[in-house]
Amino acid sequence: MNISIERLKMEDIEELYLFESKNRTYFEQTVPSRGGDYYHHEIFMRKNIAL
Repeated sequence: MNISIERLKMEDIEELYLFESKNRTYFEQTVPSRGGDYYHHEIFMRKNIAL
């Protein structure tokens, strides 16, 4: 299996938001929570654009 990691692109952010929102329960059971505000669309976008 070949795995590659690439820097997040602006066109990926919406899909990332959908993925993280859909899998929120799993993530919060596996890693420390980012807080409820993280999953509000506007805040999610702002934080990830800032990165």
